[in-house]
Amino acid sequence: MKKILVPTDCSDLSGYALTLADKLAKQSGAEIYALRVVPTPANAVFNQQGELVEGEDFDVEATMAEQEQAHLKISDWIKKSGLSATPVVKAGNLTDQILHCVKREEIDLVVMGTHGLTGFRELIADSVTGHVVRQSSVPVLSLKCDRSDLEIKNIVFASSFEGKRPATISFIKTLQEAFGAKLHLLRINTPGHFKTSRQLQELMQAFVKQNELSQVEHHIYCDKDVESGILHFTEDNNMDMISIEVEPDRLAKLFHKHISSALVHHAYYPVLTFKNSQVKLV
Repeated sequence: MKKILVPTDCSDLSGYALTLADKLAKQSGAEIYALRVVPTPANAVFNQQGELVEGEDFDVEATMAEQEQAHLKISDWIKKSGLSATPVVKAGNLTDQILHCVKREEIDLVVMGTHGLTGFRELIADSVTGHVVRQSSVPVLSLKCDRSDLEIKNIVFASSFEGKRPATISFIKTLQEAFGAKLHLLRINTPGHFKTSRQLQELMQAFVKQNELSQVEHHIYCDKDVESGILHFTEDNNMDMISIEVEPDRLAKLFHKHISSALVHHAYYPVLTFKNSQVKLV
């Protein structure tokens, strides 16, 4: 891990994300980029790289002046934090600019705070973090509260373990090795997707062998649904971090809750999400 991106609005929640990113950077030697995005009106024009360009009905100079002010603010915010980060200021849509920055700077991990969503609002809206989680090409580590006291000693990796070898398990291995953590493989057994303990142990043993994992424990937990099971297991066993793959975002499932997004919105633990179409969660 060489580069970590922390999107920020210079709030306390962003500060929590920066502190967690700093913990990871100290273990890996990574460089932190702190990104502040200045919003633009609907008639703003951008090139394919997400850079603002001159338009007939748009005042680029005014936005550039806002960017300069934002650069001063974020630089001061970083200085007050006492941590090391490179300030980056862009204009446009927040989600788009985060994704552009990931590609442009060859980011390895995004760390960001989220306020989460609950109730009816969760059905009709989404957080920026939720959008980034489902669209990012690199892992995203999200958190909802101050975890400056966090010691990463026990990492939960929840999966069905029924697919082929995931390409991004290497990132979890890197994180595990950096902190000397134990990896807890977790399969949630639900009424609608049940397998025997013997079947699941065989799946997890094969997964460990395929991915050459060490310092691993296997867990089978029964609950009414996968999200509840992951949260309850994490609480019951005092885990430090949850890791999970991101399910495909299908329009046909517009009102079907994504398990990864639900965890990002609800869990008071850092949640590491990554994309991999080869591994099924349920």
